Amino acid sequence: MRTEQKLVLLPPISNSVKFSLFLHTLDLVIKIGRYFSIISIVLTGLNLFFAVNDFHGNSIAFGILHSLFAASGIVFATQSRVIECINKSVI
Repeated sequence: MRTEQKLVLLPPISNSVKFSLFLHTLDLVIKIGRYFSIISIVLTGLNLFFAVNDFHGNSIAFGILHSLFAASGIVFATQSRVIECINKSVI
């Protein structure tokens, strides 16, 4: 026996709710941007840990891959720190 599915229409979202959602999203983006350098350094350290673990577990290919990720994370962190210092000195 087949049952028919009813079409459920969602009520429209008011402009105040849309604006509130936008503000919460903007707040989240600002918080992530504020701690972005810490987040990138933590992820670099995690990749370095995975690389050591992979080399210890005889998985050379994944060890090399994680080493490349860790090296690029270190390069990214140093470049972002240099740019941050340059921007602070200009202001």
